[in-house]
Amino acid sequence: MRPLFCLSLFLYLSVNAQASGIRGYLKGDDGNVLSYATIYVKQTGSGTTTNEQGYYEISLKAGTYDFIFQYVGYESVERKITIEDGFIDLNLTLKTQVIQLR
Repeated sequence: MRPLFCLSLFLYLSVNAQASGIRGYLKGDDGNVLSYATIYVKQTGSGTTTNEQGYYEISLKAGTYDFIFQYVGYESVERKITIEDGFIDLNLTLKTQVIQLR
């Protein structure tokens, strides 16, 4: 029983040690942290939101992905990023969106 437990623990740690994806912080060009901004991954049809400090993290398998970073009142940013081994740190600043009414 003990060898099975040790093997399971080793495999779990090996898989988690090789995690990959993207992470970083989002803020506005006015210096504000963008809490609860959305990050969408086109290829997976899912994504995440930033936390109160504007931090996000998405675990992904190796590959090329299209990301959309968006927040109400700011221009959306789209980036194509290739994920390999480990996490990519990507901090972005979104521009304030100007809307003119007639």
